[in-house]
Amino acid sequence: MAPRALKDSVRPRRLSGVVVRPLNFTVRGRVLAQLVYETTDADFADRAIQALRDAKIPCHRTGRGYHSQSLHPGKGSTEDQVCIYIERDTDCAEANRILIGLGAVVERSPPLWLIAGIVLVAAIVAIWAAVAWNS
Repeated sequence: MAPRALKDSVRPRRLSGVVVRPLNFTVRGRVLAQLVYETTDADFADRAIQALRDAKIPCHRTGRGYHSQSLHPGKGSTEDQVCIYIERDTDCAEANRILIGLGAVVERSPPLWLIAGIVLVAAIVAIWAAVAWNS
């Protein structure tokens, strides 16, 4: 399963081992670490943590993930998730650049024309069904 990162920021977790958007949590005036990446690929997470530290970005990880050499890779539980956190929100853009440079897949939102087209088709089908129902 390929790890993923977003173009401009990270997004909420998805089942396919993707990225999440930065989350700011403040406790008694202190900003806590931001979750910038989530994956089940522990090998990728290890490389990412090392690259972030090499760039002098304070970071840490939680979770165990699974390694490619594991006999039982991933059980589909939250224990298989590796979360990468950065300590300073000002490092978010640089952290994303590093993750993408390591080979993380960039996710893009669907084009606006596609969303508008789906809404238009749904509206046409609803109108057609209403007219057919009243006939």
